[in-house]
Amino acid sequence: LAAVVEQMAATTGRPVSIVAHSYGALLAREVADSLPGQLRELVLLGPGISLCDQLLRAGRHLLGQRPAGEESTQLSAAIASASAHPSADAVLALAGAITSLAGWRGAYFSADSVSVYQRYLEVLPEGPVADSPTFAAGVGEHLASPPDDRASRFQGPVRVLVGRDDVSLDALAVVQFWQRVFPQAGVEFVSAGHMIQFELPPELWMPASD
Repeated sequence: LAAVVEQMAATTGRPVSIVAHSYGALLAREVADSLPGQLRELVLLGPGISLCDQLLRAGRHLLGQRPAGEESTQLSAAIASASAHPSADAVLALAGAITSLAGWRGAYFSADSVSVYQRYLEVLPEGPVADSPTFAAGVGEHLASPPDDRASRFQGPVRVLVGRDDVSLDALAVVQFWQRVFPQAGVEFVSAGHMIQFELPPELWMPASD
C-alpha cells in the first residue's frame, strides 16, 4: 500500500487521500506513519482495533439470533475457544464458523439497510470473503504485533466514521484508540452498520476532490 501511495503521489504531484475500512484502518495508519508528507487526508470507516475482538462481537451477535442447532453449537465452541486462547488457529476457526452461517453478512449491515444489503449480495454472492492464505497471514501478523495507540506522525485531516448499528465494534474503545493515534481526528457516528461505504452515499464519506 505504501508503494502505491508513493507512486500515486509521484505521478500526480499531489498528496494522496486514503479511505480505509475495518481492519484496513490499521494498514492506513502504517502508511500514515511512514509517509506522512505524501498524504492529504485519511477517512477511516468502521475502523477496528482487534480482529479477534471484532469476530467475537460479531459471532456473539449472530449466536443470539440463531436457534439451537449444530451451527449454533459449532459457533459457540469457536467463540469459547477464541475467547480463552486467541491464537491464530482459534481466530481462523471462529472466522470459519461465522462465514459458514447462511446470511452471516447481514449482521454487518444496519437493520434499516435491507435493500442495500440485497443489492450487495447481488454484486457479491455468498462465498469466501478472502483467499485463505492471505487472511491467515494477516491474522498471524495481527496477533504477533497488536496495534499500539502511540500518536501518528501524520498531522493532516482525519475523519473517523462509526456506524451506530455496528455489532462488530466497541464504539467507545474504537473512538478512544483512534483519537490517541490521531488527536486531530474528527469522529462521526452515522446511521449504518459496519458496511458504511455501502450504506451511506459517497458524498458523506468520500474525500472531496480538488
